[in-house]
Amino acid sequence: MKLETKVGAFFVGALVILGVLILRTGKLEMFGNGSQRTFHTTFPQVAGLAVQGHVRIAGVKVGEVRTIELKDGQARVLFTVEEGVPVSQGATASLSSIGILGEKYIELDPGRPPLGPWPEETPIPSKTGVSLDNLMETLGAIGQDVKGITSALNASIGGEQGREKLDEIVDNIRVLTAEFRAMAQENNRATFIHGDWKTKTSYFIMGFGSMAWAIGVGGGKIFDTAKAVAYKAGIPVIICPTIASTDAPCTALEIGRAHV
Repeated sequence: MKLETKVGAFFVGALVILGVLILRTGKLEMFGNGSQRTFHTTFPQVAGLAVQGHVRIAGVKVGEVRTIELKDGQARVLFTVEEGVPVSQGATASLSSIGILGEKYIELDPGRPPLGPWPEETPIPSKTGVSLDNLMETLGAIGQDVKGITSALNASIGGEQGREKLDEIVDNIRVLTAEFRAMAQENNRATFIHGDWKTKTSYFIMGFGSMAWAIGVGGGKIFDTAKAVAYKAGIPVIICPTIASTDAPCTALEIGRAHV
């Protein structure tokens, strides 16, 4: 074999190998889509998503992005899905990313197989996923709100008038705290004088500040005693029967006085 023939065959083989490598690296297909199906969806914005980006289900690559074009103010994305992966009614598509600054891809929810397959000519509904762009936009809106609040506070309490308002607020808080402290001390003055709980009959006097009640819990004898105590002390009486057969709650106070 002549030298020229050998050199020509070498270059032809090198070109074939280079072409195969280009096709594999560029993820190009020589014979159409093969065993892949084509779907499309729309997003308000697809910043960071590129052609040949991945389409994933549960994080597993099942297809790739074919084209991205602008249509009616929305980004129309055409993508493919492998033939063996079912895409059913109820499917949705959302943008996601690997990590905070990782590449963007389409996260596909394949829907519910019992509802039947998704028709390829119908656009798959899209959802707004959580991304760094959305997070920064939300943080920016929060920053604007905080800035507005601080500006309003500065305009409201700034200067001499503002200091006077702050002093008034502090004085009101001090007065309110003192009133709560007084109420707590008044609560601590509540007194309880009770009888014998072991007999399952008891009376006690409960006082709260300037108010007091005589309370009887149990049967007839304790009720008579509680009513007599209330009569002598000139305070209201509360009867809590715990025995179904007793009629002491209905008796007059004079009967109770006989037991004192």
